[in-house]
Amino acid sequence: MAGDDGPDPGLLRTVRAYGAAHEETFGDVRWAGGRLVVSFTADLEHHRRRLATLTGDPSATAVEATEHTGAELRRIADEVRERYGADPRRVLHGCGPGTARVRARFEDVAAELHARYGSALDITLGAKPYPPSRLGSMAAVPVPVSTGDLPGLDVVFDVGDGTVAAGDDLRGGVVLTNSGTGQLRFATGLLVTAGVRRPGAGHLAGWFVGAVAAVAALVDLAPGASARLDLVVGTASVLPDTTYRVPPGTYEVVATIPADGAVLVRVGPAIEVTPPVTPSGPTSK
Repeated sequence: MAGDDGPDPGLLRTVRAYGAAHEETFGDVRWAGGRLVVSFTADLEHHRRRLATLTGDPSATAVEATEHTGAELRRIADEVRERYGADPRRVLHGCGPGTARVRARFEDVAAELHARYGSALDITLGAKPYPPSRLGSMAAVPVPVSTGDLPGLDVVFDVGDGTVAAGDDLRGGVVLTNSGTGQLRFATGLLVTAGVRRPGAGHLAGWFVGAVAAVAALVDLAPGASARLDLVVGTASVLPDTTYRVPPGTYEVVATIPADGAVLVRVGPAIEVTPPVTPSGPTSK
């Protein structure tokens, strides 16, 4: 019997085994509305009757249509990982059955994947769905606001030469200094993530998109002491338009620093986003 917290494990095993036995039409199974929703590419009524008989409870499952089988989506994911997974340019943020997350600078790769796999591959380029025809209604993303404060904490940004190509990430650091008279102690992360805004704007132009290791760090600063954390500033466009990389120009860094469950937002120095680098890499197979 299914519960509100998820399907009965035995029921789920039964349904998955049935799907595996019908791999030529089976898509996937998901939990929704208090029952298992099972997708197939064909013979929906037949599968609906068989599952009702198999489980002994017609209300335990629902059947829906899907365009692609799970086996097809897994094969495509294997192909994408084989081609790009070891690419030294780090083309992908991730890839799974039916999905590929491509770094913002590699629009040529996203276009190639879409041309090759069409609707079988749900592509995200940077922060947005690809191709542009998949972009729905968008709104400007407000600059985040701090949800807490640490009086006496000064933050200084190190952004190197202050330039980054559109679609790439700028790597640097933030130096935290205790300018107060008491001890400052808080939990944070080893990596500070950031984006960019036009100088003084109330909305973001770009942000960092990618995996961040969930590694905690303890900042423990006596008065006058400092600590450095790594910084990554992303330029994947979050503008409400069809761009996937922020346009070249001058921007301010906007960083979020976790602190004991709160978020400290700091605006950093101006940086220059230069025209995107022309990608180069392995030729198509």
